[in-house]
Amino acid sequence: MIKIADPLYNIVTFPEYFKSLIDNPYLQRLRRIRQLGTAYLVYPSANHTRFEHSLGVAYLAGMIAENLELDKSLYIAAGLLHDIGHGPFSHLSEEVLKNFTGVKHEDLSIKKIKCLKDLLSDIGVRYREIIKEISGRGVGIVAGDLDADRLDYLQRDAYFTGNFSGINNIFYLIYNFIVDKNKNTIALKEKAIPITESILASRLIMYRTVYLHKTVIASSLLLQESIKNLLDEFSPEEIYSMDDCQLISILRSKNDTYHKKLENRDLPKLVFTIKLDTIQNYDFKKYNELLEDLRTALNSNFVYLWPMSNKKRKWHTNIKVLIDGESKKLVELSSLLRNILKAERDMYQLRVYVDRSLVKSDNIKVIQSIINKLYKK
Repeated sequence: MIKIADPLYNIVTFPEYFKSLIDNPYLQRLRRIRQLGTAYLVYPSANHTRFEHSLGVAYLAGMIAENLELDKSLYIAAGLLHDIGHGPFSHLSEEVLKNFTGVKHEDLSIKKIKCLKDLLSDIGVRYREIIKEISGRGVGIVAGDLDADRLDYLQRDAYFTGNFSGINNIFYLIYNFIVDKNKNTIALKEKAIPITESILASRLIMYRTVYLHKTVIASSLLLQESIKNLLDEFSPEEIYSMDDCQLISILRSKNDTYHKKLENRDLPKLVFTIKLDTIQNYDFKKYNELLEDLRTALNSNFVYLWPMSNKKRKWHTNIKVLIDGESKKLVELSSLLRNILKAERDMYQLRVYVDRSLVKSDNIKVIQSIINKLYKK
């Protein structure tokens, strides 16, 4: 039995035959990729990595599968491998690479899992079943609407940022998952509704205080500009294959201006926000046009825009509850969840950041004038 100390679960355990998979270079690379990108510039202890997160997801996925009398080894393997395609600084690099090139980290995960098919076969797991699960086409233990991935990262991110957001007793939730046999996906027992509401409320707090923190976004914008510049020299696959250390080394060798600002914590300042829903058809094309207009008007490349698109989000609307054998949507049963969904939609705003040397009233008026033209009629 493999035993690994963990700050959340005390000890996580895996069957001995998983050692070769855990020690594989694809998985070990995740030790060098921060879970929360540049959030450590706001929360200094947020230096945890995709590796320990993957161990946590695998541990919880195995527990859920065992409780549901499913193939425990399959879901442990899926948990271990679900993030192996992530690029440097996690989602931070993916936002650039996906929008500018169309290549997603899931594509790289699938390629790497195919390369591991012989190793997976040796431990009795079919690689196609792993791909199905992490692609969101499986039961939903690792990639679903309320899954082991979310249950781990919400706890882990809260722990390492010092935001004790009230996520507790997830094991009660785990033992109240059930398989909806009509749709072959996991659902909740009715008595798990209160703990689920608590977890989703805690998720909202984490988004407000960590993931969408104005300074976390400010730091990520600098590194994303650096990554954009690398696309002239490196393919998306080459950038995805880097770890944090390799990316930083390359940017230092190039004396990249944006990266120098990041290292010196010379971060841009948020000067303007507006709800995304008030902008007509905001997408990646409009992002590029608006960013170019703002930089031209202010005569500076140190103007930044977030986000790159107004992507559609599931907003937990597909979480199912089984009541007397009938599957019902949690959002229809929970007024609290409906309020959480409204609060989450309101969080997403178009943000304009500028270098601190550009924080002047005249510049802010110019920014407002340009964006006012985008309001929905």
